Amino acid sequence: MVDINEALRLRSNGMTLKEIGLVFGVSKQRIRHKIGKTLELKHQFIKDKLILLNDGTRSLNEISIESGYSFSLVQKLLGNIRNPHKAPEGFRKCGKCGILPIEKFYGSSRVCIPCTKLNLSNWRKNNKHKVLEYQRKNNWKMKARIAVFKALKSGKLTKGECIYKDNSCSKQIQAHHYLGYEKENYLNVKWVCSHHHIKVDTRSWGKI
Repeated sequence: MVDINEALRLRSNGMTLKEIGLVFGVSKQRIRHKIGKTLELKHQFIKDKLILLNDGTRSLNEISIESGYSFSLVQKLLGNIRNPHKAPEGFRKCGKCGILPIEKFYGSSRVCIPCTKLNLSNWRKNNKHKVLEYQRKNNWKMKARIAVFKALKSGKLTKGECIYKDNSCSKQIQAHHYLGYEKENYLNVKWVCSHHHIKVDTRSWGKI
């Protein structure tokens, strides 16, 4: 005889239909016939366990490994409550590295600088044809940028602050070739953050 209330209680404690069937000495099909799949009960039990593990410093993949549940199930159950604990003031959470000082991030990015560089490096490796195509079409720009890079390395140029410095500035400082990319202007640059560099390059100089 299957006690439906007891079966539901066991299900809400995370037991599978097969495990409940063993308790009552019947098949899992019999339990399913009595109480249905009732996945929501089992999932709620698992979700409560995952929330305890989700202390704001672990990624979903780390939670999956530690809990023993599949990544897809962890992602489905945690969903919008991935970060129930806010990072302290002056800190931000990188999905892979956890909570880090805000200085470790570019602008409002949620990916830390090391991860951003790694992602970019991986993208370049996996899209070599796109990189080569860009370099071919923008050969004169690449030469100018390489010249700036070498000048910074040798000490001929020193990177400064964004000339339009304000609260909207990002952390990436770039060289703006305001006179063009001709050889004689390789080192004639103004230092601007990536945020203002985009505005300059999209011909919105007067709106900055």
